[in-house]
Amino acid sequence: MSLINRIDYAIKNIIYSLFWWFLDPLDQERLYGQLVDAIERNLDANDPARLVAPDNFDVSVNNTIFIKHAHSIKKLETVVQDRLQKYLANKDYELAHPKIKIQIISSATVSKRKAQIRCWFSDEEDESEIEVKQKKFFLKILSGEGKGKTWNLIPGNTYNIGRLSSLDICLPYQFISKKQAALHFLSEDNIKIVDQGSANGTFINNEKDPITGSRELRLNDKIKFGKLNPIILTLSAE
Repeated sequence: MSLINRIDYAIKNIIYSLFWWFLDPLDQERLYGQLVDAIERNLDANDPARLVAPDNFDVSVNNTIFIKHAHSIKKLETVVQDRLQKYLANKDYELAHPKIKIQIISSATVSKRKAQIRCWFSDEEDESEIEVKQKKFFLKILSGEGKGKTWNLIPGNTYNIGRLSSLDICLPYQFISKKQAALHFLSEDNIKIVDQGSANGTFINNEKDPITGSRELRLNDKIKFGKLNPIILTLSAE
């Protein structure tokens, strides 16, 4: 990485850090307050069986910063989850399923600027079932240069793809543009790819025309970069 690129990268990190600390798009207090409100609306102290946890409700966030700081999401989940557990303990409810869990699944579309939050109640025995349901996602080169190379994908992240070594997914090959495409892997059901003005184009499956703007993807779709000596990748899960 050149000195100019390193300086640019360092400046961007400082700017994102300042936004994170001072604007905090997914504020802990706001998230905690909204979860408490949602839980109180669905709890009946006289009927423990009547317990409908808030599921997949929206919290407004700044999408770009949320994705950039995905590594902070697990910590936020844990902190808010522990606070809610203590809140319910102090209420002295006799809940049918006493353990509360939170998962910040993804940031949704850039235009909506939303984060998808899942909150539910469980017994200890449910933990193993939740683990089984968690999938691992991959982007793999099926053919062309770099065949077999694989990258792990984490829901909630954006991956910049191209020839530059500073990008999330580097394809250092002749017919790949410096900035080829951006893959928005927001959740299993919310995957988008955007061509970054590449010279050789980005193609999906067997389509003859390159994509323009944003394009929805599904798992096992094939992504082809360029027509001459193309590199073909696919999204998969296990």
